[in-house]
This record gives sequence, structure tokens and C-alpha cells, in this order.
Amino acid sequence: MNPKRLVTFILITAAVATIMYFVGQKISSTQSLEIMSTTLTIQVHDRHPSRHINEAFDLARRIDALLSRFNPKSDVSLINHFAGVSAIEVSPETLEAIQLSIEMSRLTGGAFDITKKDYSLINTDASLKRVKLISEEAEIDLGGIGKGYAVEKIYALLKERGVKKALIDMHSSLAAIGGPWRIGIQDPNDKEKLVGTVELHDGQALSTSGNYERGDHIVNPNDKTQSSKCRSVTVLCKDAAVADALSTAVFVLGPEKGLELINSLDNTECLIVQNDGKIVKTKGFILL
Repeated sequence: MNPKRLVTFILITAAVATIMYFVGQKISSTQSLEIMSTTLTIQVHDRHPSRHINEAFDLARRIDALLSRFNPKSDVSLINHFAGVSAIEVSPETLEAIQLSIEMSRLTGGAFDITKKDYSLINTDASLKRVKLISEEAEIDLGGIGKGYAVEKIYALLKERGVKKALIDMHSSLAAIGGPWRIGIQDPNDKEKLVGTVELHDGQALSTSGNYERGDHIVNPNDKTQSSKCRSVTVLCKDAAVADALSTAVFVLGPEKGLELINSLDNTECLIVQNDGKIVKTKGFILL
């Protein structure tokens, strides 16, 4: 081969190899979106992280549009508007979130209740995708599970898209792909301090309920008073929506009954900051 052609061939081969190398490399991207009265931050480590994050943000917007009681056109607002009158056909996501909420109400003995009154007032028809409140005085509010539900759906979307490493962070609800990820737990008495740090591993989710987040709005369904038995509750399990609901329920139940509930569940851990500042937790909740 002509020496000049050989040099050209080598240079072209090297250039192609370099391009293929960089095309195959994974990069990290972190982006945030203001939604659901908080900030959703997603970090993805992949060849095309922005594509995945944009899809995730679109999904978050869809879920917010369906579940927000502040949106007059949302499924939840329509269910509330026609309470005691008629059933409303809803999206699969809304039906799923409400049915999960009912399951969590049963599991927690009503400590978690999206009606804040009596979850038995909710009627669902899975075959027709319809939901009805049987009393005109009833209404539902998915604020105690909505963020966790959105995080869990985003987690499922990213897994389906083949993402191997990501952190979905909606401030009080998080889910991890890959890892481990180190997550700081905020001190409910001082926003500048941490109670400690926990490792979030692949497939794990975490949720915190506290008076620095939404504690003043967590109501005990039994006596309709604001819950005041804990300063904060952090739950670690395999589903962000379940963790969100459980952290609310434990906040209502208080440390003794709350830990009893968590200890009855598989693959579920909990940390509670009591009103006196003392920390109590399950054995499997490891602080670093």
C-alpha cells in the first residue's frame, strides 16, 4: 500500500475509533422542574440522559394534571365536584393511585386516608375505570401519596428505558436506580443540619414526612386534629408511593404504634424523630 494512503487509512481508523469511544460513553446530567408544590430533581447517568429526563418531566406533568386538587380540570377535582352525585371516568394513573391509597388505608387502620374522614366513602370500578364519592360532603386529597406515586412512575419509566443509574428526588420522596446513593435526612428542628445520612440502593425508595415539610397539614382521620406525636418520619422501602403513604401514617400513629406497623412489614424500615428530639428507628435503618 502507498505510504500516504496507509497513513490516511490509519488516521481515519483512529478518528472513527475515537468517535465510537465517545459515543459509547455515559455522561451524567442533573435537571430540575418546579412541580407539585416542590422541586423534582432527576440525575441520570447514561449515553443520552437529557432524553430520559425530558420524558420523565413530561410524565410528572401528566400525573400532576390528573391528581392535583388545585386544577379544576383534574380527575381528582372532578371526583370531588360530583361527590354524592355520579361516578367519574378517570385515567389509569388516577385509578391506580386511588386504589393504592385505599389499600394503604386498610393496611394502616385508617391512619392514612385521602378523604381525611372515611376512606370507605370511595367507590371504585376497575373495569369501567370509574371513581365515585358516595357522600356529597366527602372529598379526596392525594397530597399524602401523590409525590411518591409520581416518583415511582418515573422510576418505572427510566427502568423501562434501560437506565442503569439514576436518582429521582422530589424533596420528600426519592427513588434510586443503581447506586448506592447517599441521602441526607434533614433535622426537623434545624433545616441547616442533618439527623444523619442513609444509603439508598438500587430499587429502594425513601419518603419523609415532617413539620418542616407538611406536618402542619397531616390530620389524624380519627379526631380530625393535626398530628403532633412526631417531629419527622422517614420510611425506606421498595416503592416510593408506599413509602410516602407509610411516612404519613406513622406520623399520625406516633412512635410506638408506628414502629409496630413498620416492623410488621417486609423490606421496610423507619426512622422517627420524636417531639423530644430523641431518634427511634427500626433495626434495619442504618445511619452512616
